[in-house]
Amino acid sequence: MKRRRVGFSLKQKIALMIMAAVLGVSFFIFLISYILYTKKTNTFYEEQLIGVSTMISSYLDQKDIEEWFEGKREITKLGNPDDPDDYYEYDPYRLTHDFLRDVGHYFDIANLSVIRPEGDALRYAMDVWINGYDPNVYSVKESEAQEAELSTHELSPGELETPMKKSRHMKESGVLIGDVRGETVFSRGDSWIQIDYPLLDKGNNKLYGYLEITISYSDELRYISTAGLQMFLLILILAVLFAILPVIFTSRKIVRPIYYLSENATKLIEAKRDSETTETNIFGETEFSSSDEVGVLYRSLTQMEQDMNTYVRDLMKVTADNERVRTELDLATQIQNSQLPHTFPPFPDRNEFSIYASMKPAKSVGGDFYDFYMADDDHLVLVMADVSGKGIPAALYMMISRILIKTHAQKGLSPAEILVNLNDQLSENDSVDMFVTVWLAILNLSTGEGVSVNAGHEDPVIRHAGGDYELVKYRHFPPAGTFAGIRYQERSFRLSPGDSLFVYTDGVPEARRGGDREFYGTDRLLETLNRDREAAPEELIGSVMSELQEFTGDGEQFDDITMMNLQYRGTPDHTPEGT
Repeated sequence: MKRRRVGFSLKQKIALMIMAAVLGVSFFIFLISYILYTKKTNTFYEEQLIGVSTMISSYLDQKDIEEWFEGKREITKLGNPDDPDDYYEYDPYRLTHDFLRDVGHYFDIANLSVIRPEGDALRYAMDVWINGYDPNVYSVKESEAQEAELSTHELSPGELETPMKKSRHMKESGVLIGDVRGETVFSRGDSWIQIDYPLLDKGNNKLYGYLEITISYSDELRYISTAGLQMFLLILILAVLFAILPVIFTSRKIVRPIYYLSENATKLIEAKRDSETTETNIFGETEFSSSDEVGVLYRSLTQMEQDMNTYVRDLMKVTADNERVRTELDLATQIQNSQLPHTFPPFPDRNEFSIYASMKPAKSVGGDFYDFYMADDDHLVLVMADVSGKGIPAALYMMISRILIKTHAQKGLSPAEILVNLNDQLSENDSVDMFVTVWLAILNLSTGEGVSVNAGHEDPVIRHAGGDYELVKYRHFPPAGTFAGIRYQERSFRLSPGDSLFVYTDGVPEARRGGDREFYGTDRLLETLNRDREAAPEELIGSVMSELQEFTGDGEQFDDITMMNLQYRGTPDHTPEGT
């Protein structure tokens, strides 16, 4: 079963694109704002930690810190022992602890520690937790006491993920107590930032410990998360609102007009498919006054419809003209074919000869023509001619030439006299600049004697009984219709029983192979004729035509192809005297 593809309308696509664009831009702005806010927050806390660390380090007493690292904590009794009101204890450790706690409360600090790395352990001089924070979150110590005892804490692998990992990193990096390479190191977690600030001896500028301060900004993160969610919901609402308004606008100004134009285009196509409908005014009947791109499209479609109407009218007229021309060409072809001998054998009661001819025009009608007829009971007229040009003009010129030749031949004129009269009549008032090549012969059927004239035509081919077909080359005279006053001369010949005569137009030797300029030529013609020289005239011409088609292939026929073959048998009492 073929699944149906679910598509979206143009309105839905526009709405989705607008919502996607608004959400994408809003998310991008939110992401940039979050990154900038986070960066600004980190910078702020880093600066605050450095300032607090600098202040605390100036307050701390190096001598007391080093004693506390050694585990010494002394309480001094001050005042007069005898006076209870004047007697109190002085505890520097407690005072320092309280100071750090007060500073932590003031700056909202989670934890303050004074540490130094010793081997694989951290030595604590002081570890102050501020009320309200869970020491298990920020310290490696497991005690929940607000005040850490002086101690050494061994670091386990799991504790490397705590804020103390930077201290461990300092130890592994070779930052040793007493070295001058102490540097400030920042550590960050999901909701906290920590500084390990080096404590340096003011005299020799050597490291004797680190002040570690941790600040939690989980409240800020909760605020950012809440604000981010609220902003995202607001952006989503705005995206929907901003999508609805453009959708309404585009629906009225773009989608709806395009829909109407699409409907009209469909109606136009259906109307043009109806063969009875030639004139339409579908777009012209639509009221549309927009001046934007959709309006330009509407006016273009309206103009297209009018142009299509004009085109259909012209096409119908041209089609009708073509049909008329085609009909006239078919009629001209029929007329031309009817004027040429096309019934074979043409003289069933004459046994002196057998004859066959064919013409294949390059167009519907051609300028070549052949003819043969009896001038009297004993003389056969043979004509092979080729008019310059092709098509209807050549066909008309051919008809005139054929009629003139036959008229003069039936008057009993010789071949030379026939061509003289033909040339003078064609040259008189000649404004078409055309001419006709003619091979004309009159054969005496009783004796085999003949007379021929060649007016610029191809050389004839003769085969004597028992021999091969050969070209007969002799003087050619100018074609008829070239200019007036040409005096043609005749040439005599004799045919014996068994001899054959083959005449043709230049469309045979000048036939070209498809795709190149190679001509068929007279050599190939003679080879084809001699391949089956004893064949009957119709078979012989059929063989030549087949060879031509095979030679030219699918190539275009450039000229008319006309051939005629006569085989002479003579009369029973015919005694040839020579050839």
